[in-house]
Amino acid sequence: MGVSLMNMTVYWRQILTVALMLAVLNGLSVSAADNDEVGVIVEVGKWEVRSLGEYPGHESHQWQNLTFSLDTGLIRYRIKYAYCSDPSHAPNVATPEGYIGMPEPRWENWYGHGFLYIIVNDKDIGATKPTIIRKLEHGERGSVQVVWDRDDVQVRLTFLTFPKETALLAEVAVFPIAAQNFKIPADRMPTIRLRLVAYPSAYTH
Repeated sequence: MGVSLMNMTVYWRQILTVALMLAVLNGLSVSAADNDEVGVIVEVGKWEVRSLGEYPGHESHQWQNLTFSLDTGLIRYRIKYAYCSDPSHAPNVATPEGYIGMPEPRWENWYGHGFLYIIVNDKDIGATKPTIIRKLEHGERGSVQVVWDRDDVQVRLTFLTFPKETALLAEVAVFPIAAQNFKIPADRMPTIRLRLVAYPSAYTH
């Protein structure tokens, strides 16, 4: 596994924020789609459902997928969110191969099915169905946000990039439900861990 973690900061401003810069490993050999418009083109698709077939432990379960993309004019990043919504996993959802994948610009490196895992208070946020996946900005800045609401925290993951840029920025912000008057009790301070998964030569069995 190879991980390019160029920038990571953790600090408190009543919330816990982790900022990452994600870059494609081994160069940028995949070009973005033709982009004659000024600025970043952002597209957020609709949820699609397919069967997992005979996937072990998830036979005939329903697989929810949503894809969004950010095209800077030099490179297009495509992010896929997926989870198994079968009632047998209730009240949670299952993510047997991850939930935040990056199939473009290269299938190699950042894993297309699940490259980013967010663990808050020792529980993976991927077990919670996302509340919303929305486009925030396009043009001078392009950004997409994923929001999860859990009993103890609200988590917001924001992807951001700029025109003619080759890097993709990501911010993870955690808002504790225990906060009162914008202050967090010392014994309720949340913890956050990130797991990044990359396959520099692509995933092979």
